[in-house]
Amino acid sequence: TMVGSVFQDPRSQFFTTNTTDEIVLGMENIPLERPVMQQRVKAVCSQMNIERLLDRRIFPLSSGEKQLIAIASVCAMEPKVIVMDEPTAAITDREVELLFEHIRSLTAKGVAIIYISHRMDEIFSICDRVSVLNFGTLLADGEPSEIQSNPEVIAAYLGVDE
Repeated sequence: TMVGSVFQDPRSQFFTTNTTDEIVLGMENIPLERPVMQQRVKAVCSQMNIERLLDRRIFPLSSGEKQLIAIASVCAMEPKVIVMDEPTAAITDREVELLFEHIRSLTAKGVAIIYISHRMDEIFSICDRVSVLNFGTLLADGEPSEIQSNPEVIAAYLGVDE
């Protein structure tokens, strides 16, 4: 099973200087045929609404645009599991909506998403199972509704000592 990773800081995972080359790079290493790679680039960029970012230099992009390229590069490889560490840290509210739509479509296809975030509102809106850690200790694990009603979790999130 292939696992893809999206880091909190996308700059640490780039290997090329061109956005399209970056999205294609992982697929070249699988390797896939050129027509398959082209189709996947087109499909993932369309679904994420980032066609405008193709064939551009990476470094002048905004932090949010870089994050979207990093996510697209992982999604284009079609891994069975994707680990996303704070994927919305630098993207706009509209881009968050589009990312969540994309995540929902991936999970509908059977892709497991491990979504790491400090923002509880994101977690509860996108996840079907939540594990809450506090300094390495598992505080809770279950459905979002169970977690939301757990006073120990809420206290830890708010930084309140019990």
